[in-house]
This record gives sequence, structure tokens and C-alpha cells, in this order.
Amino acid sequence: MTGYEIETERLHLRLLTIADLEVHHRQITANPYVMKTLPSSRPLTWERGQAVLTNFIEHWQHHGFGLWAMVEKQQGELIGHCGLQWLQNTPEVELAYAIAPDYWNQGLTTEAARASVRFGFETLQLQRVVAIALTQNMASQRVMQKAGLKYEKQAHFYNLEVAYYSLNQEDYQPDDSFYCLRSVG
Repeated sequence: MTGYEIETERLHLRLLTIADLEVHHRQITANPYVMKTLPSSRPLTWERGQAVLTNFIEHWQHHGFGLWAMVEKQQGELIGHCGLQWLQNTPEVELAYAIAPDYWNQGLTTEAARASVRFGFETLQLQRVVAIALTQNMASQRVMQKAGLKYEKQAHFYNLEVAYYSLNQEDYQPDDSFYCLRSVG
């Protein structure tokens, strides 16, 4: 599969593979603390976690972009996912992410989100990136703000009320943080 990898100061964003299933499921899709911040709001079964990961992999295959495995460089551990995907039932590209609780409040999600937004505007030449979060998920909304997105409105996605943020190409301001993009595959 052809795709891209990104290296930031503390992270390696690489393509997800089915071999990541056990760790991704433990860290993200089966973790009740993580899942309460996401639309499903509860831990997923092994089979549903596998379907989610397969969907992430197939998104890359069909669209040439998607969600990456977030690997913390110092330990080499998969700690979450982050990247860009089509927002369900819209023509918009969404910034999406989830990270294991042991890594919350360290700026790692913001680091990955900024790299994903940069990739979207500089490599994919997107005109707009959006992001949604549960209205009560202020931590996720702070990540969106730190990645340059601005609050636009309350919206309804996945049968939930969400805060909807966006950033247009003409308003995008790259930061000077370490960012190394590689084509793979």
C-alpha cells in the first residue's frame, strides 16, 4: 500500500496494519476511558475493534490518506491514532484522533493533530479541514484549537450533538515544529 509517514519531535505517525490490532484494541477501542470521549461512548468488542482498524486501513487504500498509528518514539509504543478521514455522509475531510489515557495531557495529541493538518494542506492541498468533538469533551476541543481550527457551530453527527470546528486553506498558518514527511510503499 502506498502512503505517507510523518516524524514529529516525539512521534512517528505510520500506516496502521492489522498486526496493530491487539495493541490498538487494548489502548483505544476496548478502553472505557478513551471510548467515552468518542461517538460510540463505550468499549468495543474485539470484532468491532477489528472492523474499526480494517476501516482505517481501507480508507488509506481507497483515498490515499487516512489515520496513522501514533507511535511514541522514545518507547516505540503504539499509543493511539490520528490523521484525516472523510467525515461520514459529507464531502468534508475530518481531523480525527484518539490517544491512550497514559499519554493524556502531554501535548502528544496536539503534536499529531498539527502534523495531520499540515499534511492536509501542504501535501493533499485540501481547501478545508474540519473536526468534531462531543460538546462536553473540552480536552478534544482544545486540541482542535491548538491545531489552528476555529469553533464554527454546534452540529449533529453520529446521532450526537457535537462541537464543529474548521480551518480553511487561506487561514492555515504552519508552525515551526519538527516535521519530516516520507512516502512509503
